[in-house]
Amino acid sequence: MLEILKEQLESGDLKVKHLLERLRVCYVAVEGLTDGIRKFQNINTREEYQTFTERSAVRLEKELHTDIPIVSFVAYSGTGKTTFLERLIPKLKARGLKIAIVKHDGHRFEIDHEGKDSDRFTKAGADVTGLISSEKAVLMENRQTDPEEFLKKIDGVDLILTEGFKQGPWPKIMLHRKGTGKPMPLLPEECLAVISDAEVMDCENLFTLEEAEKTADFLFRYVQNTLC
Repeated sequence: MLEILKEQLESGDLKVKHLLERLRVCYVAVEGLTDGIRKFQNINTREEYQTFTERSAVRLEKELHTDIPIVSFVAYSGTGKTTFLERLIPKLKARGLKIAIVKHDGHRFEIDHEGKDSDRFTKAGADVTGLISSEKAVLMENRQTDPEEFLKKIDGVDLILTEGFKQGPWPKIMLHRKGTGKPMPLLPEECLAVISDAEVMDCENLFTLEEAEKTADFLFRYVQNTLC
């Protein structure tokens, strides 16, 4: 290949197309690549190359950004998981933590409004639809999304909480209520902490369903220790 490239350069032919015609090349559609069009860049000058490498470095840094602690709250329906998190989040915020929370939904859901522009874009086939205002923004992935990859996109917070994702790889806090008549969804020894109105054996970090304040203290220390 180097000999062919040298020969072509010496002849003054700078067209890559002509070089490829002289080589054994396997063509792959850019859409079939991970990150698609990002991996295809037309670079003609040193300035364009420098811009490309700088942007690539920024993207790589974001991809490697894994230092935000993630904790999953796991419980059966009817336990009071959402209510507990509603009480917990303000207490974490009062301790100076910036919080992200992501809920797992086992069913098809829609957050857009029928007939709105963004809804029309989605129905037209957009893979990602975004809405931005002066107060908030949202990105809707209109495709199958890996939870781990999705959570990597979250930045600018101190702690990511998830509601659900029992099978996920993240540390878990289990909620259990005797009145539901259901067993514990996880073994206590598998959990970072347990929140329950029942006596639980083999659990170092146990809180009652009324102890959102103590749970916030525990998570605050957990974040500090994780980031140290």
